[in-house]
Amino acid sequence: MKLLNSREWKDPKTGKVYWRVRHNDETGKECVKVFGTPEEADKHIGTVRQAREKHGRAAAANSVEVSALSIWRAFAQEELTAGRDAPSLRDAMRATIERLKDGMTSPPQLGKLRDQFLLAKQAEKVSKRHEHAMKSALKRFVSYFDALEPAGSLTTADVDKALASMTAGGLAPQSVKNIRAIAHNLFQWALDRGLVAANPVTRTKAPKVTQGEVGTITPSQLQGFLRTALRVLPQSVPAFAVWAFCGLRRAEIARLSYE
Repeated sequence: MKLLNSREWKDPKTGKVYWRVRHNDETGKECVKVFGTPEEADKHIGTVRQAREKHGRAAAANSVEVSALSIWRAFAQEELTAGRDAPSLRDAMRATIERLKDGMTSPPQLGKLRDQFLLAKQAEKVSKRHEHAMKSALKRFVSYFDALEPAGSLTTADVDKALASMTAGGLAPQSVKNIRAIAHNLFQWALDRGLVAANPVTRTKAPKVTQGEVGTITPSQLQGFLRTALRVLPQSVPAFAVWAFCGLRRAEIARLSYE
């Protein structure tokens, strides 16, 4: 804001002298007042100064707002350190206000969203094998992020980086592809329930899986394998025998009962 003072001003038409006060109000708009005497100008200046002080006290950040700014700065620094661009504070506040206006609740934390999803799948009575696969995949997926961050803050670029890190870390392409599929199901489930605004996995690229050449073991190799299984894990021999001689798939073998 401009400094408050009065200046003499002579009307070019009448030649009369006035005292002019030029300043900016609390919104930044420029105001100009003209007075017939310096006393009137000084009185107006005093009124404006009082209003400025009052506005300044009202506009001062309280302890809660200062704390919120500290939290935001810590978050922005973590995003910068991780190589991600954080949205501006203004954009984040505007998006939050828009959600509140729309009656939406805040997006759940990523870790809590995962837990809600798994509980829902348990209620659907999915197979234990499938449940275990989902738990394992989502545990690894969430480990590449902060489990406390809002699930809705993840972007396609964030998920792409996580998938690339999995591959770089030595995880097989098929395993990465499976994790991506389950993560996609997680966010689609959340999207269908209005918990997030978008599914960040949809536009990510699934890793290319190259199928290796299928080989055939010889009778002597199978004999040695079954002997080893009989010695190390006898209860597995029926499954291996049916697998080898009947051509069942692994999932079918897992569902068989040998009583």
